[in-house]
Order: sequence, then C-alpha cells, then structure tokens
Amino acid sequence: MLADASSGLDELSLGLDELSLGLDDVEPSTDAAAQHMESLLQALVRATFVGDVEQCEAALELCALHGADPNRLTSNGRSSLLTACHAGNAAVLAMLLLHGVRASSRGWHETIALQLACSEGRLECVRLLLDAGSDVAAVDGSGATALLKACTAGHAGCAALVLLHGAAVDKATAVGLETALQAASSEGHAECVGILLENGASPDLTDRFGASALHLASWGGHVAVIQQLLRAGASCSAGDERGRTALHLAARGGQSAACRALIQLGANCETTCMLGATPLLETIEASRTAGHASCARELLAHGAKVDDLDEISRIELTTLIADPRADPDGAPSSPPTAGLDGAADVACEGVVADSYDGSRELSDGSRELSAEFTYQARACAADPIPTPTPSPS
Repeated sequence: MLADASSGLDELSLGLDELSLGLDDVEPSTDAAAQHMESLLQALVRATFVGDVEQCEAALELCALHGADPNRLTSNGRSSLLTACHAGNAAVLAMLLLHGVRASSRGWHETIALQLACSEGRLECVRLLLDAGSDVAAVDGSGATALLKACTAGHAGCAALVLLHGAAVDKATAVGLETALQAASSEGHAECVGILLENGASPDLTDRFGASALHLASWGGHVAVIQQLLRAGASCSAGDERGRTALHLAARGGQSAACRALIQLGANCETTCMLGATPLLETIEASRTAGHASCARELLAHGAKVDDLDEISRIELTTLIADPRADPDGAPSSPPTAGLDGAADVACEGVVADSYDGSRELSDGSRELSAEFTYQARACAADPIPTPTPSPS
C-alpha cells in the first residue's frame, strides 16, 4: 500500500510538470487552455485528497501563475477545499486557506466546507475554517447548519466548537423545523444532547410533525437521552400533531426500557391521543417485534387499564404477552391469568389458555375466536397489522 501511495505521488508530480509545460505552449481563451486548466484543478484536488502538502503547494502556484481560480469546481463538481475537509487533511486545508482559497466557497448542491467537516468529525478542519471566517449561521443546500450536521453525526467536539463561535443553539431547518437537539436525540447522541442543553437548548421545541426531542428519543429507545431531557424540564405529557405523547411512541416502537424510564419520571399510562388510543393500545396494534410484549407487560405492571379495550384488542393483548416468540429474552412468559397485578386477568376476560395458531379455550370449556379470526377482523377494519396465512386444518 505504501508503494502504491509513493507511486501515486510520483505520478502526481510528473503530471504537474507536464501541465506546467503544456500551459506555456497554449493560447489563453482556447479550448486547449480550458482543458489544461481543468487538468490543473483536478491535479490540485488529487493532491488535497492524498494529503501531500508539497504537491498541493506546487499546484496552487501553477494556478496563480496561469490564472486558474482554485475556488472553482472541477467539471465533475469537485473542490480542493471540500476534498481536504472530507479527507481530514488539516495541513493541506491550512495551505489552501493560506493561498487564498475561500472558506465560504461552496460545492455542488450548495455543500459548505464547514458543514462537511462537522458531519465527518474533522475537528481540526473545523477549527481552521472557523478561524478563517466561516459563517456558523450559514445553511447548506439541505437547509442544515454546521451545528445540525455535527449533532446528527454525533460529533460532540465539533458541536461544542461551533457553539463557542456563536452558533444559534435552537436554529431549526426552514422546512422540517428540525433543531440540533432533536437530531441528536433522535440518534441517541447523549454527549451532544448534554452540550446542547448546557448551552440553553429548548427541550420542548417541535418539528413540523409536532414531535419534540423527547418524542424522537423515545421512539428510538434512547434511555440516557430520555433521562437527560426530562431532567432538563422536557414535558412528558406534550403530544405531537396526533396527540401522541412520548410514551405512546415508545410503546408503539416496542421500546420497553424507554417506557419504563418515562413512567418512572412521571409519564401517564392512561393519556389518550386524538384517536383515543392509550400507550397500551399503541403497543398492541403495533405488535410486530420482540419489544412489544415487554412494553405491554411494563405498562400493565405500572397500572395501565384494559377496561376500554375492545374484545379483539383484549384477545390480541393476551396473545402478545403469552407468546414466547415475542419475548426479547426468548423466555416463555407466565400464563396471562397469572398476574401482572391482576391486570392480565381482566385483559383475558375468561381466557385461560391460548393457542397462537388456533382457537382459544374459554372458562366454560368452549373454544372460539381463533388467531386467524382476530387478525382477519383487524385487516377488515383497515388495521396495519398483517394477516397471517391460516394454518391447515
């Protein structure tokens, strides 16, 4: 690999020498001159990517000698500045800035060097760009600030640095209304969340769907972030555009640990959304993953009521908490009638045994409402739960 790199540098050096001779032999403002200028810019980009300071300086000197603008993009949209930031070559970046390459120059799709360096976690590059006057308030083609890019990727050092240089902690994207705190919370970047909160980030700002940082952390099951946000004053009773609280989203996402953390820090198990669903009903209707069984047990153990569930939902709840395949630990759960502080007895409403792929035995000895019937009924009601293939009789 070292031999390949050395060979590549030798070829780059020879290429620059040939370009220098070629540019001396062509008339300005001709197609041949334009092609040579393009080749020179491409050579500069290659030198920045490789990280060769000497070759980069030689290419910059040729650009200055022949009037080529090093801020200009190549025909395929590459930029020496962006390439240095992407590769994390701080020494080369310093050389580019020293030779007049603008820190604010943009690439295709309005890419900004500072945003790129923050998203890649290139801390020293970020420092150089800020010292060279990069605007921390600028937004790129996606509408993101440097702070948002750093927090989305979880680069706490970069986030702290742009905040130190005056980045607005609560600035949101124009379309999605996404803040850096929401992005960091959604991805579970606890260190970034802590830095943002220390710098005054508001935990209750919402995006265009009405979701706060707590909603997003709960959906992702990021317990440490949930605890940080609640201790910083986030509201666990606030609803999104559908009236769903953070507990609703944790339950629907099958995040039992998040459910536990929210309940322990004050979330109400009986809050209903605009459609009247409680967190328990959310986890019943979304029961597709292993975590939903644990969520149901967690909610029942903390007093979630089943009085308002319809008959189909009660049967689905019984199936959910009894099926060992839905247990994240892979261990069979105790029979539904065994307890959960009596809540499961009410949920079962006389069901004493359950066959996942067949009928249910009731306390009077009869069997009815097979699993196929239950899911077919849900499908007829336009419920998103898929209908399983009926087992052969």
